[in-house]
Amino acid sequence: MFCAAVAVVAVVFIFVQYGASNEATLWLINQGRKYVEAPRWTALGIVVIMVVFAYNVIGTAIAARRTTGIITVLMIDLIPLILLYLIAFPAIRNMSADLFWWWWLVHLWVEATWEVLIGCIMALALMQLLGTPRRIVEAWLYIEVALVLGTGILGLGHHYFWIGTPGYWLTIGGFFSALEPLPLLGMVVHALYDAGAQHMKTTNRPALYWMMAEAFGNFIGAGVWGFLITLPQVNLYAHGTQWTVSHGHFAFWGAYACGILSVLYLVLQRTRNLAVVEGRCGSGRLPRSILASSE
Repeated sequence: MFCAAVAVVAVVFIFVQYGASNEATLWLINQGRKYVEAPRWTALGIVVIMVVFAYNVIGTAIAARRTTGIITVLMIDLIPLILLYLIAFPAIRNMSADLFWWWWLVHLWVEATWEVLIGCIMALALMQLLGTPRRIVEAWLYIEVALVLGTGILGLGHHYFWIGTPGYWLTIGGFFSALEPLPLLGMVVHALYDAGAQHMKTTNRPALYWMMAEAFGNFIGAGVWGFLITLPQVNLYAHGTQWTVSHGHFAFWGAYACGILSVLYLVLQRTRNLAVVEGRCGSGRLPRSILASSE
């Protein structure tokens, strides 16, 4: 069913793309706003999937009658993850007001709630990969949550430069958004240092390589490249250019795609009962894949 839904949406996007300004178009073809342009029936499906996922996570923790710092953060994070996506549904007629709330969804979904979600996944994966102590990954996860609350919300300002909002967003947005990826990078660097100091060995090299790519790809794509174009003096000329596209693609590839590939290798090891997974994904393919994502 999932594959069929994706196929229908892809066919409509390729061969239909747009329709009249009426409810039928919103429900069946396109909602119009980029990044959340999926037809309304698809958006409802996304909400249902997120609710089911949250129910499984929270229900499992309740049934087990115990939780950990990582799972607690994950459960709390799933609530705004669902609620923020509801902004995709209203059709606000005033363009400035529409863009104002639309960026709450795009920025705080991708650069706040999903950032915390991938942080939880990385924390669990590092414990599996390197035997990293829980106190280390949980400490960095808490730092990430603090930075997301402190800089993720204020970093929203770099989307407010040219849509009619007050001028003070130029300063606020130009600085805080670059700090968000730092905890993810710190978590992996600390785990790798601790693993080297304790002579720990991983039993799944491909998963470790992809996890390293996730941390550094997120830091460079989202943090460094994002900071290069987030200063208003630069964004005035870089807005909407290839710089913006490269930043978005590189950040997405580093923050989420590499993390998913790492988890898939862990699942492969567990489902096939493999004691050790050796691979060559770090020898040449990994650097090329990172460079290709920014093209």
